[in-house]
Amino acid sequence: MMRFPRRLSGKILAATSLSIASFFSIQSVQAASLAKSSGEFAFSRFSSTPLFTDADSQTLTLTTGDDSEAEANADALFEVFPTINAANVISNFAFSSEVASSASSQSTATVIGSFFVEDDETFSFDFTGLIHLATAVDSLRDTAEAALATQYSLFGQSDAAATPVEIDFFAMFGQLSTPSDMDSFGLDNSDAVMFESLEVTDMFGPVATKENLSIEVSGRYERLFKAATTLTLIETKQGRAFAQSKSATDIPEHSSPWVWLLGTAGVLALSRQQKIRALRMLEEQPADTKQTGTRYIA
Repeated sequence: MMRFPRRLSGKILAATSLSIASFFSIQSVQAASLAKSSGEFAFSRFSSTPLFTDADSQTLTLTTGDDSEAEANADALFEVFPTINAANVISNFAFSSEVASSASSQSTATVIGSFFVEDDETFSFDFTGLIHLATAVDSLRDTAEAALATQYSLFGQSDAAATPVEIDFFAMFGQLSTPSDMDSFGLDNSDAVMFESLEVTDMFGPVATKENLSIEVSGRYERLFKAATTLTLIETKQGRAFAQSKSATDIPEHSSPWVWLLGTAGVLALSRQQKIRALRMLEEQPADTKQTGTRYIA
């Protein structure tokens, strides 16, 4: 089974140990609410060596009141030695236990790799991903929300294509909102994405005070390209955790955990900035890597 890089998982584990301990002791705290979201994704066994790689991560936390806590962690890498691997990990934690207090944490992580395939060459890789969400409240007037979405897209460009076009994709998401019933999860993918395993574990309901959701998937991507093509793989994930104790009035307005993730472009859509970045990366490829040919044929 493919494993996530130890240095990534180790960082997140160390940073969230206190958060996990707080979660299991929530029942001993009055008027408390807690939310946690975490996600991992990794690629391995690439059929080609990348021409270019990049990785980026960002975090943001916000708290109000005297007794609230928020943590956000994110890390990403795309390495080519000794083996070609890419991975990113994010974790968000929010805890509030005082009237009129709230906590919010957000994180994003992205990996990008550019490849070149010749005529009649197959491009492939293995992948594995994980989403885990947990929420808990002591009072039905409190709020705890957790959400996470992750997607990878493969863009292709040949001399016949003026701009890169999305060839294939995989996406999954999950959300919990406690004590409301706005809980859901889903997956979507193109035909070239094949699943080897998929496991979903959920415990939620319309009036539950403690909920959790886990999604674990592994699979393989494989496609034969009839023409020489420059490929760009972009994987990005976004996560959020929000906790609010009853009667909080000085927190940012929100309506659901997906308001932050959805925006106007859809929960699983790549941002405009990421698409522009991919396009620029393709345009900056050395001239000798651009081959003549026609648009790819599935």
